[in-house]
Amino acid sequence: MIRKSDLEGALPEDITLSETLRLLAEELTNCTDTLRETHNLIAPQLDELERRYPNAVRLSDDQRSLGRAQSRDPA
Repeated sequence: MIRKSDLEGALPEDITLSETLRLLAEELTNCTDTLRETHNLIAPQLDELERRYPNAVRLSDDQRSLGRAQSRDPA
């Protein structure tokens, strides 16, 4: 959990709210991109494991779709 003291000094005090929100949006976009890249790397390996060991993972244990990022690319 992030504490307020962890954030002190992270941003200049004279930064505007709109600039702060823009920076936050950029950081969230970076996080989303990183998660998407990680998913793209790991998903094929998980699929292969599921093919090799179909009974090893119960459906209730598979939570990959819960936080799946939505593609920004048009369908």
